[in-house]
Amino acid sequence: MNNSLKTVVIDDEEIARKGIIQYVEKVPFLELLGSYSNPFEFIENQHFGYADLLLIDIEMPGINGNDFLKTFRNAPLTIFITAYPQYAMEGYELDILDYLLKPVKFERFYKAVNKALDYNRKSNEPNQSEIWIKADNALHKLMINDIIMISSLQNYIRLHTRDKTYTLLSTLKEFKKQLPNEFIQCHKSFIVNKNHILRIEGNTVYLTQEEATISRNFRQEFITKVTQN
Repeated sequence: MNNSLKTVVIDDEEIARKGIIQYVEKVPFLELLGSYSNPFEFIENQHFGYADLLLIDIEMPGINGNDFLKTFRNAPLTIFITAYPQYAMEGYELDILDYLLKPVKFERFYKAVNKALDYNRKSNEPNQSEIWIKADNALHKLMINDIIMISSLQNYIRLHTRDKTYTLLSTLKEFKKQLPNEFIQCHKSFIVNKNHILRIEGNTVYLTQEEATISRNFRQEFITKVTQN
């Protein structure tokens, strides 16, 4: 279905994993992309990078769920499912959507995945046309399409527009949450506006008045998003 969330289940306990899979299969807007006994299986599989929603245990051999999320450039929407509530605080610091304690009841599971669906819908709403930022001791209203590129500078970011560059206290990860889908990350230090791309040559993307580097880690996902539709 068009509004479905491509879902991945990761849990080293087979019984628990099968139980969550059964819950996923009951929900019409969830599409099971794959299930794995550990994060490494997921990384090595073709589904890696395509998940919208991650349902993951925390305590697993090799690497726990919290540490695994820290390895993502842009993690999917994530719901922790675990028997260890003491890990909840660290999980929320990683911007997880919800935290489900085993054994999970279907009603509680359904509430959590509905939250994921609502978040996904709001993130993809196409009607955002302006944004307010705080820079130079003032609030500025910027038109979204005037932003050509965002670059990072330690604890600051720079917004490059047609007429001016604004510097504000933020990170790329945090600021990206405010942006619509036409803003695509091409490097750990650069996010570019798809509408301003003029051409791509080698590892460089040329934009209106600007240019940015495309890193190897972001290249495949970047090219796919730029050329889709």
